[in-house]
Amino acid sequence: MLRGWTTLRTKNGPGPGEGGLLAPAALQLPPIGTAMLFGTVLLFTLLLWLISNLEPLFFSNQNTKFLHGLADAGYGQLAEDWMAQTVDGLPVFTRIVQWTAKLGPFWLFYVEQFLVYAVHALALVLLFRRAHPWATGADRLPLLLFVLVFASLHVNHDLASGVANQLIIKSIYEPANFGAFALLGLAAFLAGRHFLAVLLINVAGAVHAGYVAPGGFLLLGMAACLPIVERAQRRNLALALALALGFAGLALNALLLKLAFPATTPALQAQATALLANERIPQHTDPTVWLNLEAMLKLALCAAAVVLTRNRLIRRVLAVGLGAILLSALFVVLFQADFIRLVSPWRVSVFLVPLAWVVVLGWLIEQLLPWFRRRGLVRWGVAGIVATAFAFAVYGGWSKIEKFSRPPPPYAALVEANLAPGQVYLTSPGLSGFRLRTGAPQYVSTKTHPYLDVEVLEWHRRLEIAEALFDSETLDCAAVSRLRDEEGVTHLLTVEKDPTFDCPFAVELGSDRGARLYRLDGAS
Repeated sequence: MLRGWTTLRTKNGPGPGEGGLLAPAALQLPPIGTAMLFGTVLLFTLLLWLISNLEPLFFSNQNTKFLHGLADAGYGQLAEDWMAQTVDGLPVFTRIVQWTAKLGPFWLFYVEQFLVYAVHALALVLLFRRAHPWATGADRLPLLLFVLVFASLHVNHDLASGVANQLIIKSIYEPANFGAFALLGLAAFLAGRHFLAVLLINVAGAVHAGYVAPGGFLLLGMAACLPIVERAQRRNLALALALALGFAGLALNALLLKLAFPATTPALQAQATALLANERIPQHTDPTVWLNLEAMLKLALCAAAVVLTRNRLIRRVLAVGLGAILLSALFVVLFQADFIRLVSPWRVSVFLVPLAWVVVLGWLIEQLLPWFRRRGLVRWGVAGIVATAFAFAVYGGWSKIEKFSRPPPPYAALVEANLAPGQVYLTSPGLSGFRLRTGAPQYVSTKTHPYLDVEVLEWHRRLEIAEALFDSETLDCAAVSRLRDEEGVTHLLTVEKDPTFDCPFAVELGSDRGARLYRLDGAS
């Protein structure tokens, strides 16, 4: 077996094969120096940063998640955008964005993203140490191999993500990244730091409401560990109290959301929920859409980890979470519960899949490393893994240079040169990056939507109007004139492949690479 295994068993109580963490002594691992821990986490974070598919500001969901914060910070004319005046569903993240934008240059957002990646890396390093104490007792090589292989998985970010297209390590900085704190909370739980664990899980839920239900399932998994955490009654009572506080925190978060988004009427709320769950984001909410081969393989990975892990705490957390995914998906398919779809309990998979990789990769290292050592092939194996991770990092770094060198969209300079208070821009609804690229109010976009029922219905009404306009070969002058007179649209932007626009009340302000900007004369 690996060097150091016997020492670990005799010094630290029951070995992993004897049931995992059962006694206080078993919580103690061979110490890892601060410098070593810092270096490992820094290496891990750098690899995640380089290998993952990082995109420049502003991209995809950032155009929704950053909107309220940048509007509150006075960016462009966004404060006049109707979407910026809807009820904010991410108040904590909005304050982060607002303060960052007021504090200094926008590159600070990349610094914040790097720091959240570092929390993710720290959580995984600590989880690996808890899941595989033999590896820590042997030497630093197993941990290094885990870091290199796990980081390399992010050459395709779907490999280490949850089901239903849910991720923590994303190509952009957004509230979902803060799920790293819940992973760190899980590591704290395995170390016996129960109050810290529930606090970190609640931090994730406070930043992103989508982590309230998954956080609850993590706490349920921890509650299932009550009989085996430790034999001492005091320790069980401490965990029970911590869990009670954790559930109370998540319940308070859910209550605040309920108060922020009250039902105007049950019928309107049901209609808005159905629109979001079934039309806007079915890739996240509909099990018949996301339960594909990839999702089934990830669930199988979690099931394999349940079987392979020697740590009974990890086994129960994984089993409870896996059960929650399967039962909630089955419930939604059978009863078509739109509210449950929107809550998406299967988001707990963003914690389970990385944890399962921690278990499975550690098991593979434990099986293969002695084989390589007996044949004197360790250096060759390690060299291959290092070379692979380095190649992925170089490829990712080069890809980022290309992405960050892209010119701004052709419409950006046109809009910025003409932007003034009191304007509203009509664009193709698919132009999701328009608002944050220009700081200009936009009539509607497909990507960016509110959550209050009447505001969702207003978004949908606008969306149907814009889609009907831009789905034709030529923009309807009468329809555009109505938007000018009744809804305050002052400008219209067309880009390449948009319908042609030729109306007597429109004045072309400029064109650039297929983009054309018009002022609608007579607009108030």
